[in-house]
Amino acid sequence: MLNNTANEIGPEGRAYMLLGLDGNSSSTLLESTIKTSMQQDQALWQKFKGSKSFADLAANIASNERLEQ
Repeated sequence: MLNNTANEIGPEGRAYMLLGLDGNSSSTLLESTIKTSMQQDQALWQKFKGSKSFADLAANIASNERLEQ
């Protein structure tokens, strides 16, 4: 997978690494990264919708309590 690596420490103390990948490995890695990102986006969207539903439910309960008083 890795054809070449080089490590360097920059003047500010950060570590840098240069990697060389062959074409097949980079395509596989890119596809895997995109799929993972899409799954994370879907999970975040579901979490957002769930929190929005909970907030709407809480607002409706509060509204109904005011009406009953």
